[in-house]
Amino acid sequence: MSKRKTERLLEEIRRMAERLGEGDSALNHEEVRNELRETGIDPDELKARFHEAAKRLAERERLANRFVPLSLKQAIDATRHGDQVPNDPGAARVFAERWLNKFRLLFELPEDLQVARAYRKSENLSETDQMDLDQLEKDLKEKVKKENERKV
Repeated sequence: MSKRKTERLLEEIRRMAERLGEGDSALNHEEVRNELRETGIDPDELKARFHEAAKRLAERERLANRFVPLSLKQAIDATRHGDQVPNDPGAARVFAERWLNKFRLLFELPEDLQVARAYRKSENLSETDQMDLDQLEKDLKEKVKKENERKV
């Protein structure tokens, strides 16, 4: 194929790719994952493959005594599996803080809950008070559940 035909073919491919990707920059993280799944691509497998390829590339650079670019290090840290601690101390600290916050948020309970339970055990409740406390407990549990779902 001549150079001119090759250039035309590449330009046509570029235009088609631009048309296919229109509006993709407005998608959030979960929408991109859903789009990938709809096309038959497993986002987690794709991320793992990219991570392994980036690690191999970084190792090749290290073995050749060349500087590993910061962007490559960041790509490796950004695509690592969720339970792997990053190599960079700053990124490792952020990872640990995020992990601890996620763990801690699962056990956050409102202060009023203990007071309500202590009051409920007093056996001097009217039926109306008992029903009010049951409804408050139900509402509180739903609120905590919704907040935790948004944070995770």
